[in-house]
Amino acid sequence: MMELETGLPGRAQQFCRRHHMPAVTAVLSVAGIATGIATGLALSQALVFQNALYLALGACLAILPCYALTRRWLIAAMTALAPLPGLIWAAPVSSGSDFGLLPFLAYGLGFAAALFYSDDRLTLLLQAGPEGRPLRAGWMSAALATVSGTLLLSGKPDMAIQIAADSILVMLSVTLLLPMALSFLHFDEDFIAEANRAREERGRVFEGLAFAATPRWGLSLSGICLVLMTLSWYGAHISGSSVMALGAAAVLIALGWWTGGGWREGLALGLAFVAAALLALWILAIAPRAAEGGAVALQAAILTSFLALCGLAKVRIFRQRGELPAGARGRMLEETGPVFAAVCGVLLMLTLPVLLIPGAVAFYFVIAAAGLSGGLLAPAVVTALEALFPRKRRLEELYVRKS
Repeated sequence: MMELETGLPGRAQQFCRRHHMPAVTAVLSVAGIATGIATGLALSQALVFQNALYLALGACLAILPCYALTRRWLIAAMTALAPLPGLIWAAPVSSGSDFGLLPFLAYGLGFAAALFYSDDRLTLLLQAGPEGRPLRAGWMSAALATVSGTLLLSGKPDMAIQIAADSILVMLSVTLLLPMALSFLHFDEDFIAEANRAREERGRVFEGLAFAATPRWGLSLSGICLVLMTLSWYGAHISGSSVMALGAAAVLIALGWWTGGGWREGLALGLAFVAAALLALWILAIAPRAAEGGAVALQAAILTSFLALCGLAKVRIFRQRGELPAGARGRMLEETGPVFAAVCGVLLMLTLPVLLIPGAVAFYFVIAAAGLSGGLLAPAVVTALEALFPRKRRLEELYVRKS
């Protein structure tokens, strides 16, 4: 049986562990009532059934990469469906408005958080690595979506409120429902053996990405990113208000991570966020969906921030366990399976809209750019900054290197 880890504060989490069944019953009852009320309100406000159908079918398609990662259909279904109640709770906030594919991107954040959480629980079960705490990264990203959405979409308050509600309630749904659902599962020795084999195969597939932890490749990737950001700046015709909002959001991310992981990680996180936003604006500027450009770019950058936060948090844990910075980043890059599965899941979830809505194919490229920025660019930038501004090494690190 998986241990119940809700992401709640310490005392609340201990209470849930001691009173498992009553806590689960209470939470599911409240969630069911809230879902029923939200569904009724959404129906009374002229819910866009087409988008709801696309979301439901897309979530079913997202089960496939979850299964490839976890090797169990029940875990995969729980993971992919966990964010949907949050979107239902947020539906009445839209007051019947149709915001296109923005709820799909909000689902992407919740899906990525749920996928990372499920993989984190399996990692602890298999004793294959440290705990990454992806729910904390998800809540930081949801808070960032609220703050930056308020700044970026000041002229469209209804859309800003919708983005904030989608992000926060999707994370609330994942935080409350998924841990309790997984806590009822049992795993036999055959599953553990198969999961270990799958993890070893996954490590061999992604071990080539460790090249981004070497200085020359880190500098090369960072240089390529700066060139693309410059081209995006001119190609997307960035406005002054957008620059101010993106800059404020980048500073918030950089300062937030600086307090916990170092200034190099803070700059890398901010640069990855801005790079994803600029690339998204550039892609959408040449597509028929340009009218949604600002909001879509924001949510793509939020997904980037989540992926980068999870990766940098894992690197920090490896470093605290005595590994050198480059080796810690290399190990993190070898464990990029959840990043790849999360991006593939969001792309599959967007399949129906891409096929049926004109111009939506641009969203595929936006999500791919967000995945590359969060999964590969952020550690590459840290590597480049270490090459340009070497860290002061502790005596223990020098001893480890000599040995």
